[in-house]
Amino acid sequence: MPFLIDKKEKNRLSPELFAICLLLAGSLQIMENLLPRIPVFPWLRLGLAYWILLPFLLRFGLVHTLFLFFSRNLTTLVYGGQVFSSFLISTSAGFLSFVLLSHLVRTAYQKKVLGLLGVSVLLATVFNVCQLVIVNLMLVGHQDFFFQLSPMLLWSVLSGGFIAFLVSRSSATLEGLFTSELEHNMQESSIPLPAFEKKKGFELLLSLVTFILIFAINLTIIQFVLSVVLLLITQFRSLKVLKYAWPFFFYIAWLHLFRTDGFYIYKDWITREGLEAFGFHAVRTVNIIICGQWLGSFVPYLFRAMPFNLHIKGIGYSLPLLPSIFGISISLGRDLFKQFKKREFSNLLDPVIKSLLEEFKRLETPLDQQYTDNKGE
Repeated sequence: MPFLIDKKEKNRLSPELFAICLLLAGSLQIMENLLPRIPVFPWLRLGLAYWILLPFLLRFGLVHTLFLFFSRNLTTLVYGGQVFSSFLISTSAGFLSFVLLSHLVRTAYQKKVLGLLGVSVLLATVFNVCQLVIVNLMLVGHQDFFFQLSPMLLWSVLSGGFIAFLVSRSSATLEGLFTSELEHNMQESSIPLPAFEKKKGFELLLSLVTFILIFAINLTIIQFVLSVVLLLITQFRSLKVLKYAWPFFFYIAWLHLFRTDGFYIYKDWITREGLEAFGFHAVRTVNIIICGQWLGSFVPYLFRAMPFNLHIKGIGYSLPLLPSIFGISISLGRDLFKQFKKREFSNLLDPVIKSLLEEFKRLETPLDQQYTDNKGE
């Protein structure tokens, strides 16, 4: 059965393979972030990164998958301009769904109780339910929020089925990648990690305290003042990121402006209480996004303080290519669109994997050619 390791076979996960999978998953997520969202249901997404995460989970288990999942989210936060509220929601929901289902889906898949379709739909369903609960607790806090549970369950079946289709059509490519021996001659000392200065440590502490205050303050005017301060601190760079958050503001407005009981100030649509609730949640969401970008700027510095285990080495190996991941995502999306247009659904990931290996070559960080040679045969 593809993806699962035979009991006699050695687990081949290496920092180099982790780096390739991280770049693949990050590229897929950023590519998906470029797609327009449904305003009333901004949470409805295909989850294209699970094209990598699902077989990775079946192959390498829970712990390695959690590291890959969290690293992918950090990648798209720092380099892909992901909204920080999305980062929190996705990370929390993904962590819960993986922890709850990892052993179950791997056992069911191994015993052939569930195939790729069943595993994918089950993961998508639990993830979406966890996401709804977390969004309601974190951003919305409205009793009518769970009206979308039914469409989310339907979407889980559709999106989970689509991911299962993609994984099955590229199973040979992924299995070839997972079983290849990728050897990297990059020395740890050459990994471009900046030194962690005392000034950076103070700024990191300040950003963490500010992030905590965002959730502790319940006054709209104070949240607004905090927004101005954060914009000044970040030199207004976060304004570019706010454009990715428009579905969330639309959704908050729809819930609070038009669905909150109270004294009507505009026909029988908008209440004073609804306007106040919208103002508070909207400004707090802005602060989460801006402060999240501020926090994200310290992620590369934190690598210096971490021990170099397998996962940290993998992140380090991927660092030289992370700034260009946006371009990789565009190229990946273009190639996939062409293949789907031609109805060529086999080996869908071959071009981007070979492209990533070529990029490593150009950076003078050659990888073993076994995978490329095998696919060429």
